[in-house]
Amino acid sequence: MVSNALKIMQPLALLNPRRRADQGFTLIELMVTVAVISILSAVGFRSFSGFLEQQKLRQAALELAGMLRNSRALAMKNGAACQIIQTTTATFGADSSLTGNTCTSTNVPALNLRASSGSSVLMATNATFTFTPNGFASGTSATTLLSSSLATSQWCVSLISPSALIRVGWTTRSNVNACNYVSG
Repeated sequence: MVSNALKIMQPLALLNPRRRADQGFTLIELMVTVAVISILSAVGFRSFSGFLEQQKLRQAALELAGMLRNSRALAMKNGAACQIIQTTTATFGADSSLTGNTCTSTNVPALNLRASSGSSVLMATNATFTFTPNGFASGTSATTLLSSSLATSQWCVSLISPSALIRVGWTTRSNVNACNYVSG
């Protein structure tokens, strides 16, 4: 009779928490846990890499705006025009072809947006930014769009003529008129 009672009690021994802790985890439990962590990591990494690229684009836009503000100050200080152009895919610098350009490669070093932001896939649309000796913008307003294949939106840097207002914003479209400006 005692042996029958022990046989009945054996399944109940499996429910004992101390006995379960001694056994550890089963292989199935470990595999399910690893699979869930892997899926969550893959989704999180994709979201984080997109966010990181957005921040790199924002940094590049702010650096270009700073370069334009310095160029405007230089034009007013020297009493001569200053023109900044896109020299390569993502590099802006002084226009050496403009006669009397107060901005030179010496006092306005070229700004490589890919190197300064750390984004190797950053692209910029062509734009020419010109300041008059009194600090106004010359010609029509100019805007460049900074984009990346890894980001979901683009950043805009605009020079409004004639006031020389420099604005930085973002858009989810390739349309400069759709920019949402956050600074000016």
